[in-house]
Amino acid sequence: MNGWMALDPVWSPEWAWLRYATSLRATLLLLILAAAALLLRRAPASVRAQLWAAALVALLPLPGLRMLPLHWSAHVVPSMLAEPMLAIGSTMVAQSWPGALALPWTTVLGMVWMAGAALVLGRLAWGWTAVALLSRRAHRVEDAGWLALLGECSAALGVRRRVRLLRADGIGSPLTWGTLRPAVVLPADADGWPEAHRRAVLLHELAHVRRLDCLLQLFAHLTCALWWFHPGAWWAAHRLDTERERACDERVLRAGVRPSDYAECLLRIADGARGFGAVGPAIVAAGFLRRGQLRRRLRAILTPAPRRASSPAVSLATAIACAALVLVVGSMRLSPRPDVLWTALGAPDWTRRAFAAESIARFGDPASVAALHATLRTEPNPAVPAMARFGARLRGSGRGMVIRFGWPGSG
Repeated sequence: MNGWMALDPVWSPEWAWLRYATSLRATLLLLILAAAALLLRRAPASVRAQLWAAALVALLPLPGLRMLPLHWSAHVVPSMLAEPMLAIGSTMVAQSWPGALALPWTTVLGMVWMAGAALVLGRLAWGWTAVALLSRRAHRVEDAGWLALLGECSAALGVRRRVRLLRADGIGSPLTWGTLRPAVVLPADADGWPEAHRRAVLLHELAHVRRLDCLLQLFAHLTCALWWFHPGAWWAAHRLDTERERACDERVLRAGVRPSDYAECLLRIADGARGFGAVGPAIVAAGFLRRGQLRRRLRAILTPAPRRASSPAVSLATAIACAALVLVVGSMRLSPRPDVLWTALGAPDWTRRAFAAESIARFGDPASVAALHATLRTEPNPAVPAMARFGARLRGSGRGMVIRFGWPGSG
């Protein structure tokens, strides 16, 4: 029950406590960013994509942010959400006393988490290997027309890095792969496309290169591997995928491609992609055509609307706001509400009473601590007041500045 739960192994009750409390913080963070994305629904898609990218990147270090020198304790978790906290806390108390079970139920949860993370990481490794093999089998495009158009589109989007143009069998639509050495991979029938379709495809894929979408895709899947049990992580990854495709579509239209021509290009590539199975490289690559998104993309493309670009000032302000939000939520330590702890103090199970006593002694205001000492005078189990004394010692040895929120009369 120390303050360094981030370093505890996944089979410890402390790790289960940290994972659950961090899940509540992650849910709060995702809900705030979802509300912001809803308010910005008329803004350029790149702004919303930036919000969802920030959410996914922030989920990776979120468990460790609670160790910041400045943190604040929010005792606001209601009874329904606090029940798992009380159960895990009771297990931590039981493990700290002689005769504890060698394999608590929190150990099983840790093993299940490890198995799920391994499966998602295995899928990511499979996608990485598949796209690497695809790039090796692909042939470099030497056609002068394609290369001239690639240079023209790169100049139009401000892409200064050298982008390889490849052609490969076995894929139904174009895709972009790589961050340090980006490559645009075209399907085998790309030479039959009209000039307008070629330009639209290259503009879209180069927009992915400029936005570093392949790197964001990697971060998104790493986040989903660590947070595979949290539906919000998968939802954020889906929203990022949707908004980044719309952001690239908007960039194509701002480059002068007519919406009708671009919609026709999407439909033509969709027809050509029929018969191809699911593209494994889509796990780590940015694809031109995602299954299930075609109708929504066509509707957005053909709807008359101003195609505004996100200004650098807006992007910087969004990044600063997201960083501030992540620091505020990340440094939060969530705990049950005081009334929940006082209710647990009257539970028949001594481990639950001991955990409640430790929490009140550690975080309660002076009046609550005094009431706790009066209540413990009639406590039959000596372990309960012992845990209260332990909480008092932790209270006096707090690390850094602590702001307590949720206790009546507390600062």
